[in-house]
Amino acid sequence: SEKDIKMGYVGKWHVSDRKSPKDFGFDDYIPEWSYNNWRKKNNLPDYVWQDSRWVMGGYDPVDKMQSRTHWLAQRVIEMIKKYQSEGKKWHIRFDTSDPHLPCYPVREFLEMYDKNKIQEWPNYKDNLSNKPYIQRQQIYNWELEDSDWKMWQGYLQRYFGNITQLDDAVGMVIEALKEMGVYDNTLIVYTTDHGDAAGSHNMVDKHYVMYEEEVHVPLVMKIPGVPHRIVDQFVNNQLDMAATFCDMYQLDYKTQGESLFPLIEGKKESLGEWRKYAFSNYNGQQFGLFVQRMIRDKRMKYVWNLTDTDELYDLESDPWELNNLVYSKEYKVELVRMRKALYEDLKHRRDPLIWQDAAKRQLIIKSCNIGSIITIRRILVSNNCNISVGINNNKMYDRMKRPNITKLCLSTFCALPFLSFAQKRPHIILIFTDQQNVNAMSAAGNPFLCTPNMDALANDGIRFTNVYCTSPVSGPSRASIVTGLMA
Repeated sequence: SEKDIKMGYVGKWHVSDRKSPKDFGFDDYIPEWSYNNWRKKNNLPDYVWQDSRWVMGGYDPVDKMQSRTHWLAQRVIEMIKKYQSEGKKWHIRFDTSDPHLPCYPVREFLEMYDKNKIQEWPNYKDNLSNKPYIQRQQIYNWELEDSDWKMWQGYLQRYFGNITQLDDAVGMVIEALKEMGVYDNTLIVYTTDHGDAAGSHNMVDKHYVMYEEEVHVPLVMKIPGVPHRIVDQFVNNQLDMAATFCDMYQLDYKTQGESLFPLIEGKKESLGEWRKYAFSNYNGQQFGLFVQRMIRDKRMKYVWNLTDTDELYDLESDPWELNNLVYSKEYKVELVRMRKALYEDLKHRRDPLIWQDAAKRQLIIKSCNIGSIITIRRILVSNNCNISVGINNNKMYDRMKRPNITKLCLSTFCALPFLSFAQKRPHIILIFTDQQNVNAMSAAGNPFLCTPNMDALANDGIRFTNVYCTSPVSGPSRASIVTGLMA
């Protein structure tokens, strides 16, 4: 029953300034800002800046066990022990602001990296020619117009150090689970809200850009009884995670995502029916109202910028997204196809933008101006543009009445039969970081980064390689995994 299940939340919330996790079904909540109070109470020294630009960060002069990452990890471990002593099943969210800028790793982890060995990104010197003007504004917003690679080497040294420090804190939690004898019966999910430009295109942070560094994110699931596997199908991260929790416990709760069970189960017939596109949305939550919708497949990426130049990239020939092909005659067919696919997805999800005639004019009618109607019809038929994007529910959602997904999942547990943990009712821990792009772990092929605990988790579980955030900004992304809705 629900009273036998405990829900705990430790760390960053960033979903609402009026409601806390307790309003969404969590029993216990330790906010991240309580660490700041603890630090002040214990008279710990301030962070040390290493650059005149505050976003570039510095280092934390304290011992690692006094740092934010490890302080939060200790609170998670204490919460698990408390719930275990009560004989309860539990779901715990471990949310951290790390490695969000400004990064302040402790010296132990900072000094692991020689900044002079960090090589320049191939897209660092992007002149942003033929791209939305607002991307130039992004550079001015962060005072980066006079930056050089030496500055970025310092940023990346701190970013990498912060990730390795976070990895060490995650390792503390994993080791505690093993010592308590519950690791094998705990479902562990490791993911993030969005990525970080981290010097690519001479940018930092995220917001109104849809480059891979900002929207392509890591996802690892260690599921009791399910062997290690790498999955390269497209995942819409927060929405699909919400749907997966519901499917895992056969809960009749409609989300705007798709359950990952077909990918977890790995049946070939299921994989053939999986979505062919990934999506991401931005609704102007910072730096002014600028709205975007992104879609990509295995080769092409299209970004619809409603009030600026659209973007089209061939990710096979241009993986660093330097050349905007939206006006290229050679790519007219691909542009029409991607616009059509995006329009179909917006209709399926009842995106408010679709209520405006401007959406159809920009995505469908504008595309028809490229060539004759006969040509366009041939294009759509030959590319099978009667697209199904895998969204099964077309109803409008009553957001105010939707309860917390994972609370309902645990209290109505009835897992699908192929999972060996069906009768064991596993505990759940969701580790949700902030601003970690897909390459920010060594298991993903980053030879410069040291993340042994994340790698071990990936080797014990399923690592998804084509995961895209619901939105490249924290608030909406985190809200989507709580509600199962696009925010």
